[in-house]
Amino acid sequence: MPRLSDIPTISPVKYANDIYNIAEAFELSSRNLARATHYLDDKEKRKITRIEARRAPTITELENAARKEPNDFRLQVDLARNYEGIGQFETAKEIYLKLAAQNPFNADSHFHLGSFYSRFGQMTKARHSFDEAMEVQPNHRATIEAMASIFGTNEKQNLSNEVLAKSAEKDPNGPGQRMQTIRRNLEDRNFEYAAKLAQGGQDLFPRQSGFIFLKGRAFEGLGDQGKAKASYQEAIKKDPTYQESYVALGDLYYGQGKYVYAALTYGDAVRLDPVDSETRFKQGHSYFKGSEWGRAAFAWEDLLHYDPHNKKVRTLLPQAYYILAVEYNRVGESGLGQTSFRKALSVNKNSGVWLPGSMQVLGGFYREKGMFRESLAAYQESIELKPSDSGTYLGLGITYWKMNESALAKAAWGRSMELDPANNDARGWLLLAGKMSG
Repeated sequence: MPRLSDIPTISPVKYANDIYNIAEAFELSSRNLARATHYLDDKEKRKITRIEARRAPTITELENAARKEPNDFRLQVDLARNYEGIGQFETAKEIYLKLAAQNPFNADSHFHLGSFYSRFGQMTKARHSFDEAMEVQPNHRATIEAMASIFGTNEKQNLSNEVLAKSAEKDPNGPGQRMQTIRRNLEDRNFEYAAKLAQGGQDLFPRQSGFIFLKGRAFEGLGDQGKAKASYQEAIKKDPTYQESYVALGDLYYGQGKYVYAALTYGDAVRLDPVDSETRFKQGHSYFKGSEWGRAAFAWEDLLHYDPHNKKVRTLLPQAYYILAVEYNRVGESGLGQTSFRKALSVNKNSGVWLPGSMQVLGGFYREKGMFRESLAAYQESIELKPSDSGTYLGLGITYWKMNESALAKAAWGRSMELDPANNDARGWLLLAGKMSG
């Protein structure tokens, strides 16, 4: 087996060099901007036209309408959600508080206030509001469905269990009791029984889409992704406002490697809950994994309006912009490349944090396109920037393997194992290479 030093040295990515020589006076022309958005096909353009034709009311229009109709509950909630959408969270909270005070016997008013608190991690306040909703209406559909879908931290689990327990106490034959039992079986990994209980709950309480959602979770636990997907899609069809079904379906697509479909589904979830930063990140990351760099950048730029100090975005967003810069430059659009690189630096000036990762991603991207020379060059530059990254040698080895350079591939994977002995992916490729050689 050859030593890694025998691997030919490849000069850094020459076609990206002029990106560093940014002309600060450069202004992006409208012609180039139009060319940069050529990915919109006619169908998408028609869709945009239809959306514009059904333009949503502006904040000013909603404010005027709410002022004229102060007792219109739905209008007040719409205004509050729109305030959340533009980051005016305190103004939104004032509306929710006012609605809860003025409508103490309306379970919806307490539900909306509780949902607001839960979106910002204020679980104690959220529980108090959800408790009030249960006091007013023990089987309040929106609250019970929200509790059915809460998973994650112990604090969130406790919130769900306590609120469902209150519902079950007030109405032992209601949906809250059955949902609590289903969740308990999901936690205990009794997925088959949970699926049967969820189907029974769906039959007994056909208006509660939360049972369909829980059935999907049970099928996922059983490893039946087809039935899980069908359940989430059924839940969405039954209640298009049930945000958690979109998130679960997006997660399922992501796990299957269907990244663009995951991103599109997360986009629906974000539309329903604009302040859901976690799902906004997932949307951008799905586009990133699907090599839709421009869309990833757009999603993450949007996220920074809500969470300006998000560390993951401050690392990955510059990568998306840098990859766009290299691609623009490679096809002769140096102006667009310079602009994209300038955007990368505006997000995070410390290029040492994100540049090696950018080149590593480019290496894999070019390999999948069959552009092996460019792939090798990108990995070589990543090695020069960060020599101790085992992942780069792993990717380099895969590219050599695809080029039928098995000896060089093994050398790269061996170096990856030296840097990270626990790197199971490199070990797997070495085992495969050994079997193929034998």
